[in-house]
Amino acid sequence: MLNSAKPLMPAEARRSSPARSQRRQVNSRILIERLNMKNIMKLPAALFALVSLSTQVFASGTDEDLAAIKAHDKAAKEAAAKDDAKAADRKRQESDFKKKQDAQTANAVRPLLGKVAEGKSDEEVVRMFEARAKQGDKTKPDEGAIRAKSDAQTRNVTGRSLQDMQNMSDADLDKAEAALLKQYGGKK
Repeated sequence: MLNSAKPLMPAEARRSSPARSQRRQVNSRILIERLNMKNIMKLPAALFALVSLSTQVFASGTDEDLAAIKAHDKAAKEAAAKDDAKAADRKRQESDFKKKQDAQTANAVRPLLGKVAEGKSDEEVVRMFEARAKQGDKTKPDEGAIRAKSDAQTRNVTGRSLQDMQNMSDADLDKAEAALLKQYGGKK
């Protein structure tokens, strides 16, 4: 029967009493601590079991995959070695071609340089010739100066510039020609 010493409370009131909630919190903390300690101790064993199972599950294709990876790596290394060998061969061929070209150039240029080129290597002869060619380019007259000089000479003789004469009509050119022939005594 009902205990008359305890007052009857609604269920919500019994659940929310401060003493009861405090006891529940303490009990739940203790329970969590116990579970955590047990789980922490079991964690390395669980991880080890998980790793060993996963390697067994995935082990079916591992040997074949490893062989394929090794074959791919070997093929890549061989291809890189072939590329390096081709590059080295190409450089060697280029240097051989340059030596032959320098020798031919030096043999052709030696007579032009004269005694200065005697006893010099092919490379030195080629360098000397190139230096002389660059100096020759510097002493070459400027095209603008040549045009200005010829224009001035034409003005002295005809009284007109080259550009004016180029822009003249045929009739005007015939008149200018007749005047020049009369001035300088030529026949037409």
